[in-house]
Amino acid sequence: MPVFDSTTRGKIAQLRSLRHEGTAPEVYELCRIDWPSGAVYYASLDIAAIASVPPPVEVDVRLVPDGDPNWFLPIVLDATIGDEEVDLPFWDADGAISDLLVDHGEGIRVEIFYWFPQVSLMLSQWHGHLRLEDEAGIDIIPLKSVQGFRSADGEVPHRAHWQECQAVFGGVFDTQAAIDEHRDCPYNRHTAGGATGNLDGGGNPYTFCPRLTQSDCEARLGNDGRFMLSHRTITATVVNNQTSGPRLFSSSQGNETNLKEPVRVIMGTRRISKMQVMAFRRDRNNNDPDHGWFFALYEGCEGPIDPFYNVTITVGNETKNAVGQHYIGRNGDIGQAPAYPSLTSHGYSGTSHFLYAFGWVDPDDVDPNHASGSALTAGLNNIRQYTDEDTYFESTSTNRVRQIARVLCDKRWGFADDYSRLAMEESWIPSAAWAATGVRFTDTFGNNYDHIRSASEVELIAKKVQQQIDDLCMAGRLSRPFVFNGKVHIEPLRALTADELAACPVFTDEGPDRNVIWEEEDDVERSTLRVSRKSDLDLPNRIEATFDDASQDYQETTAPPVEDIDAQLRAGRVVGDYARKINTKKYNLLGVTVKPQVVKVMWSILDLGPFDEGGLKNNLTLKFKIWFEDAIDLHPHKVFKYESSRLTKYGFTYFRIKSMKRLSDLQYEIIGQAYNETYMADFETDLSVLGGGGPSPEPELPAPPGPEAPPEILKPGTVVYSDGVILVPILAA
Repeated sequence: MPVFDSTTRGKIAQLRSLRHEGTAPEVYELCRIDWPSGAVYYASLDIAAIASVPPPVEVDVRLVPDGDPNWFLPIVLDATIGDEEVDLPFWDADGAISDLLVDHGEGIRVEIFYWFPQVSLMLSQWHGHLRLEDEAGIDIIPLKSVQGFRSADGEVPHRAHWQECQAVFGGVFDTQAAIDEHRDCPYNRHTAGGATGNLDGGGNPYTFCPRLTQSDCEARLGNDGRFMLSHRTITATVVNNQTSGPRLFSSSQGNETNLKEPVRVIMGTRRISKMQVMAFRRDRNNNDPDHGWFFALYEGCEGPIDPFYNVTITVGNETKNAVGQHYIGRNGDIGQAPAYPSLTSHGYSGTSHFLYAFGWVDPDDVDPNHASGSALTAGLNNIRQYTDEDTYFESTSTNRVRQIARVLCDKRWGFADDYSRLAMEESWIPSAAWAATGVRFTDTFGNNYDHIRSASEVELIAKKVQQQIDDLCMAGRLSRPFVFNGKVHIEPLRALTADELAACPVFTDEGPDRNVIWEEEDDVERSTLRVSRKSDLDLPNRIEATFDDASQDYQETTAPPVEDIDAQLRAGRVVGDYARKINTKKYNLLGVTVKPQVVKVMWSILDLGPFDEGGLKNNLTLKFKIWFEDAIDLHPHKVFKYESSRLTKYGFTYFRIKSMKRLSDLQYEIIGQAYNETYMADFETDLSVLGGGGPSPEPELPAPPGPEAPPEILKPGTVVYSDGVILVPILAA
């Protein structure tokens, strides 16, 4: 669980002691904007002049507050993935802020801090990025800072089939580390010691690339422009010599304009189906039309991957298993060589695909949109597996936590965040270890289901990033990513140990240790605690789900539903009869491919709700207010204890935070969902405790279908290049 270091925890304890002793902690707010010209700290008050101890930074008093006592910015900290905005109204009569915006644009990092003079503590509370002004006045410029998931409505994966290069030119980065992070364009001639790439006509490193044609790439990187990250088929014409009759020419054609969906992403072992044709050629046989050949490149997924295996090709109504002598595969490496230059000299850098010569067939009867490939793959082979905050190796992986990190940080097709923003040692590494554990789930009927706790063999097709992350996390019983202490965290939705429960923060609205705020309502002081439950009439009591079943060659399969008949009868009684009222919710369990894991996730959704936010076994929601010093170390998904005689009848003592909202008067509104510690303790069992190691999370792969050799039917003669056309004489089989 994310926590502050021991020194910070000690200072927070001092602040709480001050309030308990009747002294209000002194607190101020700072907003830092990391302008490229230098970071500046802004505030709504002259903190250096009025604080008992000035902050350790210079402060520019420009933020415009709502008014006294609302000096603080309202902030929402919840467990959702949508953009969370903070309004930043700045005084700008001198034009200083607008000048910076014109010079540097939006997207600048913004971080909001507390300054506690009594304990000399400056504590990060929130970070986001700057948005441009909206209806700026003469003296006030209203800006916004948006947290975390920039362009949350954008799709992932999102690399379309453009003819122009989609790589970020390496020459725009200042360091080799930045070039390595983006991977797709290795140009580094401008960096110290950089030797990759050419010089321009003046003998200087290139600083710009138009990224329009393969020649742009070739001028900067050589290698026939192989690093161009695009889908630009370069037409080639070959001589098709018949056994008799006139000489024929065969020309290749591109099919990219018919590919409407972005390039898919595979992580973990699964079959790729409906691999579409990127480019093709028809080799006709005039002597015997049914003995021609259909050559095609079939698109797989984002690379790099290990070689395809168990490949099949379907042309029209006929399906064949791939034969090695007619097959050439490409794994989606950056700068990979063309699969077969006589079809196209474009290598489709970064895109895995294969060439197959399908025959015999009458090629004139083949519609490329009715041809497709299918293959098994282990998915991306460069998923990062961190061993500490900065050390990692790359490999294939079925670990869902590592896959989510890749979705967040991939610069080509993902959300394009930085791995440095992820709290690796504190959160992501232990969560990945939890996800890789073999466990046993026992259902209500006593059936045992052994599986890897949070394995994922996933095919990602274009979907909004917030929905993609939401689906990946829910199906793996993981929290949504959230920000704490300036870093992005992820947490397993797991059972807490007895020691962890004992260490949970405690809130109460009763007795001498009361720390829940009371407010005046109708001239009466009342606790801010509010309790709510969802009616049986609306509470889901039957869960249906689909998953891509590994035992059925990863075809989408409907799992048997799980349901609670008693809950259905209770729902019927709400309307006054003895009918069963079935409230069904349907889910697609993204990345789940084995039935034992499916069954467990379905029962967890029925009993606890998605993300444990309300089901049959934890149907109680709390809302209350606390003071800021008691909320400093809280975060979404954290479990807390609430002690109140009002809650005894409900049977719940612990709750998981669903959302937090900091108000402008420094009160926090907390919403929590019941945490059923008894249910969670019995939910699943670590197989190592039972003396078994569990199933292996990383499957062994069969060998690919033979050597990557040109089809036997191809007997190239002397290659001729004339007027932009490649001529390769081909002898018919």
